[in-house]
Amino acid sequence: MARIISILSGKGGVGKTVVAINLATALHKWFDKKVLLVDCNLTTAHIGMYLGMYSTPATLNHVLSDMIPVDNAIYSHESGLDILPASLPLKDLKNIRPKKLRTKLKKVFKQYDFIILDSAPGFGREGLMALEASDETLFVTTPIAHSAADLIKCRELAEKLGIEVLGIIMNMVKRRNYELSESQMSYLTDLEIIGSVPYNERITESVVSKNPAVLSNNIFNYSLNKSFKSLAKKLVREEANQSFSNKFLSFFENLLITPKDVRELTKK
Repeated sequence: MARIISILSGKGGVGKTVVAINLATALHKWFDKKVLLVDCNLTTAHIGMYLGMYSTPATLNHVLSDMIPVDNAIYSHESGLDILPASLPLKDLKNIRPKKLRTKLKKVFKQYDFIILDSAPGFGREGLMALEASDETLFVTTPIAHSAADLIKCRELAEKLGIEVLGIIMNMVKRRNYELSESQMSYLTDLEIIGSVPYNERITESVVSKNPAVLSNNIFNYSLNKSFKSLAKKLVREEANQSFSNKFLSFFENLLITPKDVRELTKK
């Protein structure tokens, strides 16, 4: 069954969508995971545009308005990802029911290892939709002080909803004196920094070329690729630990003798 992870930010402009795309691609490229990337920004959809998918007649908007089943709105991308895009036309915002997202995604749980939800920024209806539909969440921020305050609100909201916070991804890091260090960001937010993505102009080039940056093995992408591979590895390692724990518990549960077992044994 898939792990559903929402990618959240307190505000726009921190590169959340680019992080979601490249993290999802890293999971597939380096760890051969089956990944579904979902654009939960229903009002200003970006995933499809970033990946060159301009013609998607069936979208998440149509799924959430009960017009089509979720399977009909999933597209295979050349990156190896499956994409569930949101609509570009304003008219497709009619009659959508955001709270149905998790129920709809359950239809395809068994087909994926990870379902990555790219949330709309902030705490509006679409941000809440992604958070409530997920099991776990990751926060994306730039290393600027006011961004830390936004993440405190994100953390409090996730905790209130009972969603596990995996930590913070610091994005577009330039290592300037005016930026917060990882230890400072962690201290201010009381959250673990699980990854740091360096500022790299190749990201902008990748958006223009409509391909995830991590697909390029150009030497100038080395630090960028290394950071996303490390992030993906942490998620895969955690997945393996969860799988081992579940098998361990299942093994001992199978050793337990139930009342029904006792009755069967006494019959013999």
